Amino acid sequence: MLNESLQFKVPGYQIIRNDRSRHGGGIATLIKNNLKFVELNFPFFEIPQNLQIHAIKIDDLSLVHVYCPPNENLSENLLNELFLNLTSPFIICGDMNGQNPIWGSGIKNRNGQNIENFLLNNDCVIINDKSPTRITPPNTNKSAPDVTISSPEIALMLEWSVLLDPGNSDHFPIEIRYNNISSFSEHPANRNPLKRYNLKSANWESFNTAIIEIMDTNEPESIKTFQEMIIKATNGTIKEKQNNKDKNKFKLFWWDDNLQEDIKKRQLAFRKYLDFPSLENYILAKQYQAIAKRNIRCKKKEAFSQFCSNLNHKSSGEMWRDVKKFKSGCNVPLITKATKSCGEEILNDLCPPIIPAEDCLTIVENPTQFPDIMLNELLLTIQSKNKDTSPGLDGISYSMIKHLPLRAKIKLLQLFNNLLNYGQIPPELKTTIIIPICKPGKSPDLSSSYRPIALSSCIIKILETIIASRLEIIYEKKFSNNDLQFGFRKGKSTFDAIAYLTSSIYISFARKEAIIVVFLDIKSAYDNVNPYNLIKILMNDEIPNELINILKSLLLERNLMVLDPYLHELIGPKQTNKGLPQGSPLSPILFNLFVKDIAQKIESRGIKIIKYADDTAIISTASNFQTALTNMKNTLLKTEDYFRSKNLELSPGKSAAIHFHPTKKWINLPQLQIYESNIPWLEQVKYLGVIFQKNLKWNAQIHNMSNKAIQGLNIIKSLSRTWWGAHPKTLLLIYKSMVRSHLDYGSIFIGKCPKTLLYKLDKVQYAAIRSALGLMKSTPVNILLTESGELPLKHRRSFLALKFISKSVCFNNNPIINKIRSLSYWKQLIFNNNSPAIIDCWEKFDILDKIKRDNHLPCFTFSLPIIYSTISYNDSKLEKTCPNNSIPFNSIISKKYPNYHLIFTDASKINQSTGIGIYSYLEISHSERIPNYFSICSAELIAIQRAIELIASKKLLNSLIISDSKSALEKYVVKIRKYTMRN
Repeated sequence: MLNESLQFKVPGYQIIRNDRSRHGGGIATLIKNNLKFVELNFPFFEIPQNLQIHAIKIDDLSLVHVYCPPNENLSENLLNELFLNLTSPFIICGDMNGQNPIWGSGIKNRNGQNIENFLLNNDCVIINDKSPTRITPPNTNKSAPDVTISSPEIALMLEWSVLLDPGNSDHFPIEIRYNNISSFSEHPANRNPLKRYNLKSANWESFNTAIIEIMDTNEPESIKTFQEMIIKATNGTIKEKQNNKDKNKFKLFWWDDNLQEDIKKRQLAFRKYLDFPSLENYILAKQYQAIAKRNIRCKKKEAFSQFCSNLNHKSSGEMWRDVKKFKSGCNVPLITKATKSCGEEILNDLCPPIIPAEDCLTIVENPTQFPDIMLNELLLTIQSKNKDTSPGLDGISYSMIKHLPLRAKIKLLQLFNNLLNYGQIPPELKTTIIIPICKPGKSPDLSSSYRPIALSSCIIKILETIIASRLEIIYEKKFSNNDLQFGFRKGKSTFDAIAYLTSSIYISFARKEAIIVVFLDIKSAYDNVNPYNLIKILMNDEIPNELINILKSLLLERNLMVLDPYLHELIGPKQTNKGLPQGSPLSPILFNLFVKDIAQKIESRGIKIIKYADDTAIISTASNFQTALTNMKNTLLKTEDYFRSKNLELSPGKSAAIHFHPTKKWINLPQLQIYESNIPWLEQVKYLGVIFQKNLKWNAQIHNMSNKAIQGLNIIKSLSRTWWGAHPKTLLLIYKSMVRSHLDYGSIFIGKCPKTLLYKLDKVQYAAIRSALGLMKSTPVNILLTESGELPLKHRRSFLALKFISKSVCFNNNPIINKIRSLSYWKQLIFNNNSPAIIDCWEKFDILDKIKRDNHLPCFTFSLPIIYSTISYNDSKLEKTCPNNSIPFNSIISKKYPNYHLIFTDASKINQSTGIGIYSYLEISHSERIPNYFSICSAELIAIQRAIELIASKKLLNSLIISDSKSALEKYVVKIRKYTMRN
């Protein structure tokens, strides 16, 4: 039985379904991916509710599938209507439950008579060869309820036969071969015009050698010749991926020779029964059918058990790939292929005509210098690209660039600096391929139904990453520290925006003020940015000329090519001067800069604007509702003018307004408008993943968190069993990623919430840990948490709140901290001993005066990104408890670090007093008392930091810092690596 809740996929095929709500029946049509087809509808006659009819057209052949349940009437009139709505040639087939001796049945029933009359009165042919199509017991009439009818012109081209292996069904499969199938037009989906390489089988050593040989004979002097050099070096070293028609062939990893033998026995048994229909042969065929069914089920179960048991926490990359396959393998949405080309329309939408305004882009001389890119800067940027994304038109991936020899990378650095100095990007780097992805539930024949995914050259994305890092430093110094733009900025996150909005609502409740929030939606924000206006902003901010010129070249006269979703061919190129490049590392920061003055233009008394990228929320607070509403109306008028000046358009239908109030239920609220269109008033809105209800109760958010976490819990349950399953450590990793992450998000802001509602989250946590560890339901909670090393959610919320506060207090006059401080003042009035974790933790945060604060992050105090030299870390495998450690220690030092300056560091914490010490054979020593609130690990880190400062001040070369704290060394190295990656 097929129903909407059961979704499945067959690799290599598209699935068209007509499900049946009642038990049994239903139609599923599987069409090979390389065939073009269109679905047919029959709007001019009514199909009875209990019948399923589905039709497709492949070129000029109409293929109709019919299912008629037993005891239902398949009327002659219905068949006539169906015939009149079809064009020849056609095939009508299916389980019509029509019995007639004409096509091999032992009896004739009503449906069989109706089909016979239909054949006599119309120009149609029956294709059945009188073979039975259904298994019946011996000494009963033969049954052939499955009928195939065709138009006469193709009847001789059809070969109809019954396959003698029914599987687990009581019907035999029917095979119909159309000898003219070669005339069908192949769907272009198998053609891949993009160049792709099999990087897993790459011979990087030979690739490296080939690059050096090419550079010895003809060193590239331009980006184009540099690309050609890499492509040439792939010959014989990296295989190009070929279009494999069998790439989607379904392969069962659990299938073996024993199952194949069971299938053969089943086939032979049914063949014997059809030749000699005795009771003994019938029983034997049914036995072999049951044996094959049982063995297949057991083998699948055994293979799944083995799959789960092989999941290993030590190979995390492979583990996550397997889990993702398991998670999505049986939950694939049905996709309808496009039936016509719409690539040109998509390209025209992305490349609208826009008049160049070169006269307004005359670059004014600016004395500010833009230093050349440094080698370490380039190498660290390449290193940070640790995942291969789809390359651009040239097919060059990040892995190829990573494996270039140092000589080639130095040459790339020289070419990048030439581009910066001349301010011109070559056309081959400005060509972007757009892959349209159809949105769920949208018609694939409309250009508006597609979401554009951009593929750009990896070479240009490396340059853009470097430019974005430098541009970020320039503008972070210009952003005021109380700015409420939180998107794509270091040290900012969605939590900042959520914290500010939540605190503002709570404070308004305490002060008995009216508060209205409007959530705005910007239509295609990035795609509609006017590059000319953006460059003007950059010039007004006195950005270095080299940077403006290179950005101008990157943004203007870009070439777009669209991969047509139907033809699967590249259409274009077409030039565009509108929007920000899709997928570019520069686009988020450029959009922030494009609208950075929105608060200055729009904010007024009682009005605040929160921005996270293009998600905008306007907050209006006042002593009464009417004043707040008037202020909001005036602000929306200014907002319209502001976005109109930016050539951006707001979407009233996708925007939303909420009047937050702790108790009142408002009816018929006055309308708010944008462009004379009403903004809907809603009871609740989902903003940055958190559901805000108008009374700021958290029922909906907690239910949402719980439902998402339960999806991950189901995966854990499926991968764990008592006697087999994945390793508990693996399941705990899955718990942290797929369950705990949902239970954590936004939880530190939840207040005024019944404990019974929060306990719902606790139950999901306990169930997930219990399944991961394979413990019984009666296991006490404290045992669960101890065995898993997990905190109770209440304490975890406190931990997350302290982390958030610790990060936020590092900024001077942080508006988030000011809000939390005000909210803490009103705590008793608002929450009545049921306050959010962030407020409880703020009151316990007693080291505020001991924290060093600044207007910006330390990385933004320099004019260039901080470049770290590689710091090597060696774990000697020595343990404190082992005797005679000095012998292996001295051996390691003499072999690996001869002639190095040895500097020893240590820390201690005695009677709550903390101190550090440094000693060197150069008779250099240092001791220091540090605040008592530092942990021993933090003290060890400070000792290492003091040793580094000592090395720098004394200008000591070849220095080796030795610490007995492995955790401190690992944290230091990991911290530097992460910080380097971000820059």
